[in-house]
Parts: sequence; C-alpha cells; structure tokens
Amino acid sequence: MASLYKNKGVWYLAITHNGNRKCQSLKTKDIKVAKQLKSYVKSAIIAELSRLTIRNKNLEFSELVERFLKEDHAK
Repeated sequence: MASLYKNKGVWYLAITHNGNRKCQSLKTKDIKVAKQLKSYVKSAIIAELSRLTIRNKNLEFSELVERFLKEDHAK
C-alpha cells in the first residue's frame, strides 16, 4: 500500500510492503508533481524492499568509475 502525505510543505510517499514500512521524500511542494512521481518511486521502493535492487548510498566515485568501465557500452 502506498500513500502520499505532506510534512512541512513537502510531499512524501509512505509504502508498506510485506510488513516493512518505508517513507521517502518526493522533494516537491506541488501535489501534481507528487502524483506524477508516485508510481515510479513506489516501484523503486518496492523493488528495494523486495531485495530486487540494493541501494548503495556510500559508493565511492572511484568504485562507480570502475564499475562503469567494466560494463560493455558498445551498442
């Protein structure tokens, strides 16, 4: 379940998935923008809570460069 709520003028999305609750700022004060962001952010949070993706906030820039260079970018 996902719900939008406002705190100090900023819109947030709260999601409960399999008993885990996560709230994330949508970083907007406009309800129209918040509604547009809701489905995308909801999908990303559910993927994270389901352990389909892992957030890595403390990744060093050098590690990002290394990962990028290892990828095959030929298209």
